[in-house]
Amino acid sequence: MGNKSDTEQTKAALIEAAGALFAERGYSGVTARQIVARAEVSLGSIPYHFGSMEDLYRETLIEACRVSAGSESFKKQAEIEEPVEALRIAVLMSLEDYSATQVSWQVKLIEREFLEPSEMFREVIRLKLRPDWEWLCGVIGRAVGLPSDSEPVAFGAITMHTLASTFLNFRRSIAELAPSLLQHTENLEKLAMVLTSLTIDSVDRYESHFDKPVARKKARVSKPTRVSRKSSVSRRKKS
Repeated sequence: MGNKSDTEQTKAALIEAAGALFAERGYSGVTARQIVARAEVSLGSIPYHFGSMEDLYRETLIEACRVSAGSESFKKQAEIEEPVEALRIAVLMSLEDYSATQVSWQVKLIEREFLEPSEMFREVIRLKLRPDWEWLCGVIGRAVGLPSDSEPVAFGAITMHTLASTFLNFRRSIAELAPSLLQHTENLEKLAMVLTSLTIDSVDRYESHFDKPVARKKARVSKPTRVSRKSSVSRRKKS
């Protein structure tokens, strides 16, 4: 039967192998044999440790949704900065997730759930997307002086996430259509400053064009500034 350490190692190997495959091919595009082959364990390991492929996928999603120590450090840094600078840090955190040469399977799997929701999508919402969403809306709300649950702030959060993920996820398309823009992916600090300004601007424009004026809590206290990336901690994994 093996000791507890062996069990933990086998489960971790299965989750790592399954996560990489699910992120690449989707839940329906992966077989048990492919997972155990990558994990280098026996075929019976999945039912023994997880019960079924569905349960393995659920555990893999939970692992992908787990908040990393790096993410917590990033958020704590944002909480002590002035509001607009905190937003710039949030943008930089998102950009660094997508800018890695090899983006972690955790990030890819959550993105796949966005595009192709599985039956476990509500769990992803509860464990990952909603907490991240509420935190980001809180950061944007403080930067613009609006309630975090207001429509303009929600629009700003969507704008920020879409710009950050699209700009770096579609690098091959950009290379063909506007190759000169790729140089900016090499300087994430400057790109973060641009996207921070665009996020704030999108909130203002949503208010004005959709006639959604909301009482401002307070004026913005700063503009996006350059902060050394040495002070930031990336959530992404290199492997």
